[in-house]
Amino acid sequence: MGKVLKFFHLTGSEKLIFCRAVYLLFYYRIALRRQHFQSLVDQLSNSTTTALLQTVPSIPADTLIRLLAAACRIVPFTTCLSRAMAGQMILTGCGYFSRLHVGVAREKEEELEAHAWLSLDGRIILGNVPDLDRYRELPLYQGRGTKGS
Repeated sequence: MGKVLKFFHLTGSEKLIFCRAVYLLFYYRIALRRQHFQSLVDQLSNSTTTALLQTVPSIPADTLIRLLAAACRIVPFTTCLSRAMAGQMILTGCGYFSRLHVGVAREKEEELEAHAWLSLDGRIILGNVPDLDRYRELPLYQGRGTKGS
């Protein structure tokens, strides 16, 4: 019941962002199983897609990440990649220039492990893990927006 009460204490804009985050987490969770990764990365750069999201007044990036984190707690089986992609879409839609990172690390001789994270102004805002430096970053499209660098 406490989570429901917290939702009702959000502003209208925050409720909208939270609902969009839930939708995007489900969308990317399913899309990552059904579509090519490159087409999803291209979709993140599509100006038509991001223009549809740019209807929300300015909200601080920390608030957006807090709302996304809350949405992640209720959407089952989200991955670091689905969270990072949803986060980038939310931040871009609110005018922030965030950067999606995907890295790989070799755990054993033949095993590769992947991780995704999101940064804003050179600071990791989503997906920070203690051993992040062991991942070798892959080159990706770097998103659009106006706030941040």
